[in-house]
This record gives sequence, structure tokens and C-alpha cells, in this order.
Amino acid sequence: MRWAEKYNVKKSVLSFKEKLEKDKKTAKVELQQALTKLPQFFRDYKQIAEDTRLTWKQAEEKRDQLVKKLTPKEQQAAAILSQLFAPVDESEARSKQYGPGAGGQYPQGQYGQQGQQFYGDGQY
Repeated sequence: MRWAEKYNVKKSVLSFKEKLEKDKKTAKVELQQALTKLPQFFRDYKQIAEDTRLTWKQAEEKRDQLVKKLTPKEQQAAAILSQLFAPVDESEARSKQYGPGAGGQYPQGQYGQQGQQFYGDGQY
């Protein structure tokens, strides 16, 4: 801390350290809350997907309501976990687009872009 005094920045350094500690505590609380909420979110999400009484539109509306209960960080975590682990149910598959037209990217092949087909609708 002597260097901070020498360069007359001690107040700024202490302020930075204080903010850093506060941010660490906030992050810890947010993580704990997310770890508590996300398992229930996925149980509810799966229940919506398996409810055969719902139309695709109703299922989509219920999913949207469920997602809105999460914080933006929890929504991002849920989206990442869904992409990694959760299978897409039929109603969700119909409402999504895949491929470069929807912002996707085809893998580079030995001779440039290969495998350029849209998944899900059978069109090439």
C-alpha cells in the first residue's frame, strides 16, 4: 500500500478493493440463488414439454412465463445448460430455425463450407 501512498492513489485503491469485495459477495449470493432455482426451473420446463394437453403455442407461452421468473444471469445459465444437456421437445423444434440464416454457423471443412443444410425441416 506504500506505492499507493507514494503515487497519491490510496483512496482509489481502497475504493477499488472495497467494491471488489462487495462484488464477490454479491456474486456468491447470486450463484447460490441460481443453484437453488435452476433445478426447479428445469423440472417445470420438462413438465410443460411433457404435457400433451397443451398446444404448441400454449407450451411456448408457459415456457416464456417460466423463463421470465429467472434473472438475466439465470436465464443465460439455463440457456447454456439447455444447449448442453436438454433435448428439444417437438413444439420447441418447430418454433426454432437452425443454420446460418438463423445466426448459426456451419463447420469449416477441408474444402470450405461443408454440410450446408437446414436441420429440422428436411430442406437442403
